[in-house]
Amino acid sequence: MPEKMTTAMVSPLAPAFNIDALVEELIVDEGFRNSAYPDIKGLMTIGVGHLIRDPKGVHKAGSKGAYKNSRFYNKKLSDKEVRDLLREDVGDKLVAARKMFGRQLFDFNPDLQQQVVSSIFRGSLVKAKNTRRLMKERKYKEAGDEYLNSDEYRLSVREGSGIAPRMDKMKKALHMQALKVGPPRSAMTFPEAIEKRLKTK
Repeated sequence: MPEKMTTAMVSPLAPAFNIDALVEELIVDEGFRNSAYPDIKGLMTIGVGHLIRDPKGVHKAGSKGAYKNSRFYNKKLSDKEVRDLLREDVGDKLVAARKMFGRQLFDFNPDLQQQVVSSIFRGSLVKAKNTRRLMKERKYKEAGDEYLNSDEYRLSVREGSGIAPRMDKMKKALHMQALKVGPPRSAMTFPEAIEKRLKTK
């Protein structure tokens, strides 16, 4: 079993953001379900936004066929199992963030690193090609403005859903990065969480 992550590193000179804080934020944003359910797109999901996949690779992820072939079929997870599954998903998204931004990820302030992982979890940053390009060019203010230039954001504003406020947090974190100002954080230990996670892959 890989060591349980409690923090994720930013850089040797900066504090690490708290993995548990991100887990709690995602629970508030995404909801907490012990049994499988169809999400707003009709995809079979369980826990905290965990898309159910077919371990046999026969059916499309989120389909009823994938659900029937999965270990979640007709099963109710305990609260601990839901949290463990979420932590596993967060670990995977940390790896994805590391691959997406390389060493630059470690230069992000703690709040931006947390919002990057959160946005990858939801899929918004994966689709935001121009935002990622601007971030890689270190044009953080422009990246924050571009991030909200999306149909997903505009639809959420019109409907009053929770997506827009989450995206606003990403914009704010990017603007803070542009100013090289991070939110106040207490000092934490500095485990190389992402590197450890990569080694387990």
